[in-house]
Amino acid sequence: MGGPRLLGDVSALSPHSEGCCGNAKNSRAVFLCGMETGDREPRVFLLSPASPAGVRAEQLTSPRAGFGAALRYRSDEGVTIEEAFTFMISLYFRGKITYARHFALPPPELGDAGIFVIAPGFGLVPPNWCITGERMKKLRKLQWT
Repeated sequence: MGGPRLLGDVSALSPHSEGCCGNAKNSRAVFLCGMETGDREPRVFLLSPASPAGVRAEQLTSPRAGFGAALRYRSDEGVTIEEAFTFMISLYFRGKITYARHFALPPPELGDAGIFVIAPGFGLVPPNWCITGERMKKLRKLQWT
């Protein structure tokens, strides 16, 4: 199978990755390789996004919502994309992120950043990147198919 293949420079794809909640590392390169168990090749996961247009997204962004994720969404910091997408598509996203956490093995150049979420309009962002009202507006403006 050979060594990992360089996919690209994450900093070019994700200009907003430094504006994250928590302590995200400044990521530079993404490598892709096989999923054989027991291999020590670096593995990075790119997770597909949730649509910000569904009923659950409306619940999350409702000014009347009183549950934790909605309160964090309305805060200045925002809610992490992981928590928001897990709420919006429930078990589907939770399963993807759990799988990625178990099998991610990022190369040393990425530190502990072995998982990225595709955030249309923002590029690749770490799971602890926060969605604010302004960011949600941008996500909603894009066409989802």
